[in-house]
Amino acid sequence: MADESTPVSGAGRPGGTGGEPAAVCVVCGTGYPPDTAFCPLDGAIVRAVKRGGDLAGTVLDGRYFLVEQIGQGGMGDVYLGEHVRTQRRCAVKVVSRARATDPE
Repeated sequence: MADESTPVSGAGRPGGTGGEPAAVCVVCGTGYPPDTAFCPLDGAIVRAVKRGGDLAGTVLDGRYFLVEQIGQGGMGDVYLGEHVRTQRRCAVKVVSRARATDPE
């Protein structure tokens, strides 16, 4: 049984092996059990991971925690984001894979 200081296999990163974590550190991306509040490795906030096809609940580039999807269009998706260090909210547009690989 994992406690607050025990990371969960898969480390909260897409494609991780083992069980998927219920929460991830917003700075380092390490996965933890759902009752963990702070990452013992760096002291950052640990957020619950939302399940589903979208990116909500993940951290992009170690800087932006994607809170929820707020829009969708032909080029990609828009998320309500939160900067992990300043806690300032922002909009984050993620270009769809199909558009990102299109040479035109």
